[in-house]
Amino acid sequence: MVITKLADQLIPHLSSGQHIILRSTVFPGTSERLRDYFEARGLRLHVSFCLERIVQGHAVRELKELPHIVSSFTDEGRAYCAGIFRLLCDKIVEVGVAEAELSKLFTNTWRYITFAIANQFYMMSEKSGANSKELYRAMTEGYERGLNIPRPGFAAGPCLLKDTMQLSAFYTNNFNLGYAAMQVNEGLPAFCVEQLRKNHDLKGMKVGLLGMAFKADVDDIRDSLSFKLRKLLVFHGAEVICTDEHIQAFDIHPLEKVLKEAELFIVAVPHKRYRTLEFPNGRPVFNLWNFDSVCKV
Repeated sequence: MVITKLADQLIPHLSSGQHIILRSTVFPGTSERLRDYFEARGLRLHVSFCLERIVQGHAVRELKELPHIVSSFTDEGRAYCAGIFRLLCDKIVEVGVAEAELSKLFTNTWRYITFAIANQFYMMSEKSGANSKELYRAMTEGYERGLNIPRPGFAAGPCLLKDTMQLSAFYTNNFNLGYAAMQVNEGLPAFCVEQLRKNHDLKGMKVGLLGMAFKADVDDIRDSLSFKLRKLLVFHGAEVICTDEHIQAFDIHPLEKVLKEAELFIVAVPHKRYRTLEFPNGRPVFNLWNFDSVCKV
């Protein structure tokens, strides 16, 4: 285990009575495994799990606004953690270690599944010939119970898929709902390409792909489905030129170049700038996110 290798590096610098606080998402039971690992080597430490659940790009604000979940194997350890995080916010949620570990996995998996439902609805409506944008409006406009229905879009990044997979492994591969969500979300790029191929011969076409990050207005590309989309487009013969508002890389081109050269545009990530972008007249735009200001193929 990587975490025990880290423990081996820390042991020469630790002494009994000190506190170890885990913040990153861990496989259920990891905190207990780490506590036992230290004890087997003669160290009686306060091992605590106080999960981090801020949204990337909003850390400074959310560290102060969100309640902090704290847990530990000892009363002293839990009180110590509560005191630390009360320096950041007034709301502290104290639970057991098992509950704290699972709460992070459950929360991220819940979000991943809700995105999968939205994406499945999108695929079903598009397949049936219904206007998915109008359908979403009908479900949500003025209807309080529909306001939390997410829009379709690529559900990716370093947490949601990974945590759903961890939960599936923890539940001895019997988490059927999680597997279904993975199939839907990971299959969305292929669905988009098939929709495009109905009206466009991609072979030899220059396609502008807008957005390579895994979510809007960040520069993180980990597990971004835009790269899967690019591979599928290339497989079907398209020449793909990519752009992104927040990423600098050798294969990321300026937006102006993409707008000038591409014959077809795909809005893959809802960066703020793309929401009011004016595309060249006469060139189709595939707008998965259904911005009001952007036309759709």
